[in-house]
Amino acid sequence: MSAHPVTTLVLALLLAPAALAAGTKVHWRVECRPDVAPPRLEVTLTASGLDAGAREVALELEDWGEWTEVDAYHLSGVEGRPAVRRDPERPTRFVVDVADGFDGALKVTYAIGTTRVGSRVYERHGLLPALDPDERYVLAYSANTLMRVVVDGGEVIEGRTLEVVPPRGWTGVTGWGGVGKGKRTCAVPADATNTLIAFGVPTASASRKAAGTSFDVVQFGAKDDVTGRILDVVGALLPAYARTTGHSIEHPTRIVVTPAGSGGDRTDGAICIRHSEMTAERVASPGITTFLAHELFHHWLGGALPAADPSLVWLKEGFTDYLAHWHAASLGLIAPEELARKALGWGRTMAANESWRELDFTADGNAWRDGGAVEEAAYQGGALLALALDVELREAGKAGLPAFVADQLAAGGDVTRDRLRDWLAARGLASFHADVLAGRRRPDAATLLRAVGFRDAEVDAPLTYLGFRTDAEEPYCTVLEIDRSSPAARAGIRVGDVLTGWWPTRDDRPEIGPSVETRFRFGMTMFDPEAKEVHLGVRRDGEDRTVDVAPRRERGGVLRGLAPTEATAAYLRYETP
Repeated sequence: MSAHPVTTLVLALLLAPAALAAGTKVHWRVECRPDVAPPRLEVTLTASGLDAGAREVALELEDWGEWTEVDAYHLSGVEGRPAVRRDPERPTRFVVDVADGFDGALKVTYAIGTTRVGSRVYERHGLLPALDPDERYVLAYSANTLMRVVVDGGEVIEGRTLEVVPPRGWTGVTGWGGVGKGKRTCAVPADATNTLIAFGVPTASASRKAAGTSFDVVQFGAKDDVTGRILDVVGALLPAYARTTGHSIEHPTRIVVTPAGSGGDRTDGAICIRHSEMTAERVASPGITTFLAHELFHHWLGGALPAADPSLVWLKEGFTDYLAHWHAASLGLIAPEELARKALGWGRTMAANESWRELDFTADGNAWRDGGAVEEAAYQGGALLALALDVELREAGKAGLPAFVADQLAAGGDVTRDRLRDWLAARGLASFHADVLAGRRRPDAATLLRAVGFRDAEVDAPLTYLGFRTDAEEPYCTVLEIDRSSPAARAGIRVGDVLTGWWPTRDDRPEIGPSVETRFRFGMTMFDPEAKEVHLGVRRDGEDRTVDVAPRRERGGVLRGLAPTEATAAYLRYETP
């Protein structure tokens, strides 16, 4: 039996969140204070026009970056008028005292502490607001900095503004309000989720337009000016992404580049690229190029096309990584051989991953963000599945994988498991869903690459010379002999040292060719040849330490891999359907 129309209307009016009433205003003021002890962001939240008769007014601060694990370090000094008390059952929630006399206005002040880039807290919680060790910039995010106002269960999403206040001489950057010196106030979009909030003295900055949108690159902290390369990469990718997906990104994009560790984040209107070796030489490397391409593609897959279902982490991240590499290769930003090398690396990693053999990618309930083998399968296994689907689509005479993103964007809304299944079925690929995604059959990277024109080949590969030999090439091996003129000798490695571990290693492992005659071969095929330093864990006289060695690149490595042929050119083209 259906409800009476008048009853339905009354119920709707009673249940509608009072926070959405016209005239409601919420304003955040975020002042960056690196000059005080401890360094912090001082936040003032004011609101007016809230429902004076509200049953409950609450403030919520998302636990993004898991700030509650370092609670007092992150959040302190919460004071409000009316008074604010913490919800004992939900530490990210604060309840406002709306006893008799509440006039719909409130003012709350609090401080957000900054970690130090490179500290243990930063290494564990890299998404928390962080201060550069030399106090040249601060990186923060709105999600764990701005308390949201919630009235009777409804979040206030209209009439919101953000004011950023950098220190004198510093620049402020947000995805919502752009780039500029001095105090700046911007509107917060109703559909806003999370944006970068950065402060600092830029070492370089530049702007450009492409594909109907503008983008700014702001560089903090790095010595070399890398903005030109970033502009070139983004300027090439934006039109390509727009063409293959049939969807242009209309909002401006701000790209902040720092040497703060290693990682990247896409937020509303802003991308943060962090790499400890952000130099003119390294920024042109395939690794950083595809790293940037990955984060930029999230403006499409994950941004314009949300994948909110946690069971689709593998699609959001894995498909993005594959399509970032494919686009970069198709544009000549990386060599086709680099795409093949990366794909073979995904295959090798998955061959050693026990979860890969068991995971059903069509199922709900997988804990993809486990920080271990399952998350590795989401990223690298998801990328390998994307390659497999791209190849199967092409072999079936269909447009390649970008068509999936284009079709989902055209349909609107979130991509879901059901939409993915139905899309595959409509193209005669129901077996891909039932067999490959469900785990009954796992793709082989080399076979897939050969199917699109790559051929077996031996290519020259660089080696990394440290200059010593050991009794093994496994952790807890012992140094037996050292080349006295080697990088290792200059770094202080000694005979008898026990190596407990090392990083960064490389994805591929070349063979040492016949032209290499040295007997000091430890690590020659093991370490990333682009790394400026190799970090060795050393146990000496019962004490553990880290020794940093600047390796010397040597020729003479031979890598058995795959090389492109004329047939590969068709694979690197995409004709819109």
